[in-house]
Amino acid sequence: LGTVVANAQLALARSQGPADLALTNRGSLRTDLPAEVTHGAVYAAQPFGNYLVVLGLSGAELTELLAQQWRKDPAHPTLLQTSSNFAYRWRVSTDPAERLVEPRLDGKPIEAGRIYRVVVNVFLAEGGDGFSVLQKGRDAQIVGKDLDALEHYLREHSAEIDFHSRGRIA
Repeated sequence: LGTVVANAQLALARSQGPADLALTNRGSLRTDLPAEVTHGAVYAAQPFGNYLVVLGLSGAELTELLAQQWRKDPAHPTLLQTSSNFAYRWRVSTDPAERLVEPRLDGKPIEAGRIYRVVVNVFLAEGGDGFSVLQKGRDAQIVGKDLDALEHYLREHSAEIDFHSRGRIA
C-alpha cells in the first residue's frame, strides 16, 4: 500500500508540475485496502487528510534523509515508503551513515548536486517522524490532499496496480 500511496501522490504532483519521486511515512497508512475499495476504505487507510507538498532537495540531502531512517533504533529502522520509480539498497552495519547503498531514480544513480522535486505529506515536510532534512526543502508547493490523490489514482489505475512489487528496497 505504501508504494501505491506514494505513486498516487507523485501522479497528483506531476499533474501540476515537475516532480521526481514521492515518499510517505508508514504511520500515515492505518490499514490495508480491501478487495472492494470504497471511499470509506480509502479514508480508513489514510484518514489524516494531509496536504501534499512538493519541495526541492539536493541529491546529498535526499541521501541524508534516507540515512535518517536508522537514527532512532538501528535494528528497527523507520523506513519511508517510496514511489515505484525510486529504489535503493541498505545494509546492516554499526554506522547509519554507511547503511544506504545505491539510491536510484528511474534506474539512474542519485547525483549529489542535482535538485530533486520530492513529494511528501505536510507532516513529513515539517520534519515529522524525525525526518528533519525535509525542513531544508526549497520552493515548497502544496499540490492537494493525500486522500484525494489516492482516490483519483485508484480510479484511474486500478487495473495496473501491483500490490506485490518487489526489489525497490533491499
